[in-house]
Amino acid sequence: MKISIVIVNYNVAKYLEQCLKSVVKAIDGIESEIFVVDNNSVDGSCQMLQNLFPNINLIENVTNVGFAKANNQAIKQAGGEYILLLNPDTVVEKESFKRTINYMDSNPETGGLGVKMIDGNGNYLPESKRGFPYPIVAFYKLSGLSRLFPKSKYINKYHLGYLDNDSIHEVDVLSGAFMLIRKSVLDKIGLLDETYFMYGEDIDLSYRIINAGYKNIYFPKTTIIHYKGQSTQKGSLNYVILFYKAMKIFAKKNFSKSHARSFLFFINIAIYLRGFISLIHRTIAKLIYPISDFIVLYVSFAIFSPYWSKYRYNRPDYDFPAFYYHINIPIYATILVIYIYISGTYIRPIDIKKTIKSIAIGMLINLVLFALLPDELRFSRAMFLVGTVGTFTIIPLCRIALHFIDKQDFEIKSKQKRRTIIVGNEDECLRVNKIIKELDKKEIIIGYVSNISNNDSFFIGNLNQLKSIIKIHKINTVIFCEQDIPETIIINKMIQIAIKNIDYKIAPHHSHFIIGNEISNSISDIYTIDINSIALPRNKTLKRIFDISLSCILLICSPLLVFYFGRKIGKLIKNCLIVLELKKTWIGYNNIETDNDLELPKINEGIIFVASEIDLEPQQILKMNIIYAKDYSIFKDINIIFYNFSRLDS
Repeated sequence: MKISIVIVNYNVAKYLEQCLKSVVKAIDGIESEIFVVDNNSVDGSCQMLQNLFPNINLIENVTNVGFAKANNQAIKQAGGEYILLLNPDTVVEKESFKRTINYMDSNPETGGLGVKMIDGNGNYLPESKRGFPYPIVAFYKLSGLSRLFPKSKYINKYHLGYLDNDSIHEVDVLSGAFMLIRKSVLDKIGLLDETYFMYGEDIDLSYRIINAGYKNIYFPKTTIIHYKGQSTQKGSLNYVILFYKAMKIFAKKNFSKSHARSFLFFINIAIYLRGFISLIHRTIAKLIYPISDFIVLYVSFAIFSPYWSKYRYNRPDYDFPAFYYHINIPIYATILVIYIYISGTYIRPIDIKKTIKSIAIGMLINLVLFALLPDELRFSRAMFLVGTVGTFTIIPLCRIALHFIDKQDFEIKSKQKRRTIIVGNEDECLRVNKIIKELDKKEIIIGYVSNISNNDSFFIGNLNQLKSIIKIHKINTVIFCEQDIPETIIINKMIQIAIKNIDYKIAPHHSHFIIGNEISNSISDIYTIDINSIALPRNKTLKRIFDISLSCILLICSPLLVFYFGRKIGKLIKNCLIVLELKKTWIGYNNIETDNDLELPKINEGIIFVASEIDLEPQQILKMNIIYAKDYSIFKDINIIFYNFSRLDS
């Protein structure tokens, strides 16, 4: 047996399926075996393996035993000359195993080998090659200084940024995402250390390989896709703490007591530095919108007021009293900011249209409160209106300015559909197009690209013209049909194109999902995963506030509404009281029977329903229920009430 491939899986069935498809192609002609150790997944991973890959050695754990222990379970049973530790969220080239095994065969001093990795957008992953996290190296990494000097031989020793990404190098640490090791070396140094919780197992194993007299080699003559490489949030404080815990185990195990103390001292300093920077960054990101809105509102009123008072009273020396500037304006601004907050307008990405709506409703609330003030505290209503109206322009402009300063933290919601092309043969392109339509994604299919040199009018070009097609048609997303295009070509194209902000996805054959940095699932899968918006505590509170507010307004206005509802005014009042008693909500799901076993988040029975049209098909009604639950906002309730006002007495 030449190679034993070990994959540890935990709830990533779709990635695992695509990974194994690429692995099966790559082991063609090689004496091999594949182990998948499942850590008690609940996403159907084991059933998928039994149905699609019955010849794979499956080890099913009844609990999540962790990465190290799961790998060790398979290694103990493996009979290969080489052991490959492979992540399930990877895609390998067809020649990956042949090239890496040939290198290992020709270089017996090599104990372990890693390869070049790219993420789902074709970007090089720096963890493909790493140095040992000695005290100062770990400090530079955890403090974030290494990111400021990516090519420095002294500051970026952790990711070895000074070494050429496309040349073979001897390195310290191999990535656990693809780690090829001689079985004889593992027999000598031992298996993975099971005391590590998360992160650090690969560092520890790499360290022991070198201490045993072998080399660790970075081998970029083959490349793999590692989808999760960019989504583990390695810049987050949580990752830093987990990394610190792993390094603490590593230091105590491999360094002397004095060196371990020095090591942990530097890491502690780095932790506090990164934590402080992270806290400041998150605080600024969270508060910058409400603070800037408050300032804009205050300045708008404060600047406009003197000019208005001079015009209104025709007295150049007239101005409002001091408490107007010190009390009234701050209260107006605070109320408006609070309403903008509870309406969900500060949720990223920012919705400019929703922001303007929130300002308008907040202004109406302020006007009502303004009318309730005693005469001595009330000033010009016209001044109040004009001062607020000015914010309709200034606040959205501030949002747009922040977006251009930092698009990651201050992203503006775009309703523009992503421009997508599908690469493959005609039948497969049409199949993938159908999947995209079912998903109801914000994508527009610009055209299809042939996987061969084809002049058929069905295609807008062929694979060799892909880079030009992306530029000319301003493409955002490229979907490769896995049946028609080898993984090697997909990976090479992702690297060669080198255009920023392009998403690359793979559509597996005979599967109803699309693989990328995030998986696009079938319609039932995507809704099952993402329906939680209306179930959030904040949205439950907003919906309840809306129900109570509408009931109170209708009861107060009932003497006037009798002219509209006539004899049914009694039923309207009864509905208001039922809603106030928490027995019903004004807007609820339509009750329908379908074959779909989807369970929507629980809300009270509605007085009126999300879908009011009587001639809709059950699937259409279900979809409207889903969209309401998935993307709930108080504005949806307002719109539904507006169009169904005559049914409030039902």
